[in-house]
Amino acid sequence: MATMDAIKKKMMTMKIDKENAFDKAETLEQKLKDVIDQKSKVEEDLNIWQKKYALLENDFDIVNENLIAANIKREAAEKRVAE
Repeated sequence: MATMDAIKKKMMTMKIDKENAFDKAETLEQKLKDVIDQKSKVEEDLNIWQKKYALLENDFDIVNENLIAANIKREAAEKRVAE
């Protein structure tokens, strides 16, 4: 009889352990889903910032080219004035 009680007790312990394991797995799956969602949001934000950076870099190149052209014109005008 004691053996049967020990087996029942062991089975109950195993059942509780199984339920706890399932609860923990559920919790971890939710945390993983949350992390994946956060990762997707960060990737979206990164793509937006990369596009903005590319546009700013392009604008900088245009302004820099205009500055070079303006300096060339200014130097030419200064030479004409000096003559």
